[in-house]
Amino acid sequence: MKQINFSHEGGFPLEQETLERLQTAYRTELFGALKAHFGVAIGENCIITEPTTNRDGWAIVHDEKDFLKEGVLYPIRNTTITGYLKTIRTGTNLVYGTGKSQTAYFDFEAVYIELSEYTAGKAAPEIDRDDLKVRYYQLKDFRTIKDIPAVERILKTLQDQIDANKEKILKATDDIAEINKYFPGIKTDVTTLKSDVINIKKDYLPLDGSKAMTGNLTVQGKVNFNNVDFTDGGTLLLLNNANQVVKNNTLIQSILNEIEALKNKSATAIPKGMIAIWGRPANQIPEGWQEYAPLRGRMPVGFDHTQSEFNQIEKPGGAKNKTLTIDEIPSHRHAVGLFSGTGSTGSEDWISEPYEEDARRAGNYSAPEGGGQQFSILNPYSVVHFIEYTGLPNNTTKPAPPTNLTITKATSSNVSLSWTKATGNVTVTNYLLSINEGDPISVGNIDTYTATGLTAENSYTFTVFAQDAAGNISNGSTITKITPKVIPVPTFILPIDIQGNEVIIKWKPVESYTPISYRLIRRIGDKTDDSPAEFADIRSTSQTDFYGGNQKVYTYYYKIQALGEDGNESEFSEEASKIVPPYDPQCFDIESLVTMASGQSKKLKNIVIGDKLQGFSFPNEIDESEGDYMTWNGKLTEAAKAEVTVTDKKTSIQPNFYEIKTPDTTIKVTGEHPLLVTEDGENLKWMLAKNVQQTMLLIDKLGKTIPIASIVFREEPLEVALLDVENVDNYVISGIVAHNTKETPLE
Repeated sequence: MKQINFSHEGGFPLEQETLERLQTAYRTELFGALKAHFGVAIGENCIITEPTTNRDGWAIVHDEKDFLKEGVLYPIRNTTITGYLKTIRTGTNLVYGTGKSQTAYFDFEAVYIELSEYTAGKAAPEIDRDDLKVRYYQLKDFRTIKDIPAVERILKTLQDQIDANKEKILKATDDIAEINKYFPGIKTDVTTLKSDVINIKKDYLPLDGSKAMTGNLTVQGKVNFNNVDFTDGGTLLLLNNANQVVKNNTLIQSILNEIEALKNKSATAIPKGMIAIWGRPANQIPEGWQEYAPLRGRMPVGFDHTQSEFNQIEKPGGAKNKTLTIDEIPSHRHAVGLFSGTGSTGSEDWISEPYEEDARRAGNYSAPEGGGQQFSILNPYSVVHFIEYTGLPNNTTKPAPPTNLTITKATSSNVSLSWTKATGNVTVTNYLLSINEGDPISVGNIDTYTATGLTAENSYTFTVFAQDAAGNISNGSTITKITPKVIPVPTFILPIDIQGNEVIIKWKPVESYTPISYRLIRRIGDKTDDSPAEFADIRSTSQTDFYGGNQKVYTYYYKIQALGEDGNESEFSEEASKIVPPYDPQCFDIESLVTMASGQSKKLKNIVIGDKLQGFSFPNEIDESEGDYMTWNGKLTEAAKAEVTVTDKKTSIQPNFYEIKTPDTTIKVTGEHPLLVTEDGENLKWMLAKNVQQTMLLIDKLGKTIPIASIVFREEPLEVALLDVENVDNYVISGIVAHNTKETPLE
């Protein structure tokens, strides 16, 4: 410990060392004694006492970055205890003898905080200055030290429990003494029992079968098995895989059934798969035969591998009906009228048939005849069943009908159907569809089908049947009914307009069928590498089609279709077309500052036609209307300021741009815009923004060079504007010289 005598005569010499000794006395020795008393280890954080409404709490906190390695004793001010603690060290400056202000006093304080403040504090940059240092802690990492009154309360509780159990302990001691009186006799009995058990194990078989007999087993009475449930006669005793005897009556019954089946089975030499003709009803097909479905409604043809029509077993072909084409009609001609090829000039003079045009000219051909109807090409026939020998019992069980027959889409002439396939023990191989209760048609083993060739405004009903391999047909599904409707074809509002890089297509709304949306299809004529673009689910009556990058003039063709929310569709409209010129987006951000001829600046979005801007002229410049200005080269020393006039301005939204930073500004420009650059500080040329390198120099409004700090490509939309100027073909924007650009006329 430390002690200082302040009572000597002449007054105490108060030096800096004295104050340090005082601080050591309480900071190191007294605080160290307190930590030792509470058993606080080096680096261990503790809550010594929690705060109450009448007094502060105290905590010992170690900061591994703090020069005070022994920790700091913090008072805890607030009384709302949480799971998190914030410590605050505040420094106060004094002016020392050197005249310099330095931190002299440190005040320490801790407060409880909520999880949100703890999380935010840990995420924020650490505050660690002489005037302020803040740290955040979770109290689950702290040890809580109980105060002396709390320890005394715990000790008193323990003493009360000991006093309460003294009587029980004394009684238990008496019981143990009584038991000990009988222990010698019990010990003797246990020894005898152990000897008897050893003899029993030698002479008897255990019930659990864990010990095998070493001799033969003789049974004079009945042997009953309780481990099998069967009680009827005719049961076999079998040895299973575990060498256990079990009884079984299933095996013997199956053997008897097989013997009985063989006795009843007729001997036959018919090979399985043989096809025969059966001239009686299907319900009388003999046992072992079933209908051969592939020949239903067909006649067989012999296999011939040399003919493609007949070189595959079960390959279908042929048709019941035939419609003749012109090439299939025998060559022939018809006689025509007496006045063939002559005409009459009078408006009232008529010539008898055959005639052409306005009935005043005799025809060169006979009048048309014939309806083009199909005709039957069937030979005389008699309907029979083709049956196949299977050797199996006949299957006459109908499959379950398909379910959930629904209409997924309907147009004026087509209806798309779907259903859930039949389930059950029978394998379904085909589905049949009946329209308006007509004859079912085979559609295959599918669960969707589109009926075509329907007539609008007529009602139709649909029923689906399942069919198995034996030809059994299920009952019909639930009947679904619909009346196809016609959606009017939308018509374009012409002419199609072009604004900047946007083609704007408009059409008249379809109002007789609601709710409605539209599908727009665009194709580009003479562009072989382009596939049609689709604009789907349009809810308005206009659509903007962005374009760019075309190297020549193309014709864009559009067609429009109306869509009902019930799946119905109109026919597509006739195509409308628009000639689209090349479009190279040579533009600047509309917020860019443009240098006026007066020397002032104005935002690009506020520039209007007729404004006077600053540009530069060169003796050998190439006018864009006369040649390729991208091949021009000039000298920086030859640049002369010039006044240019804005003659046109167009705005658009571009999907990307280049961000070029200089020491003074940020330039946002599309990649195709030419900028004036130099690589050596003397020779000038035009360079597309996308090809500008960071090593190049730009030219400012004074004709001075500007270094480039960075170039970044941004894949994000930007509203831009394009200027056309006259006199010279450049102007100053964003503090640099950029080339003028002209658009090709739209029409």
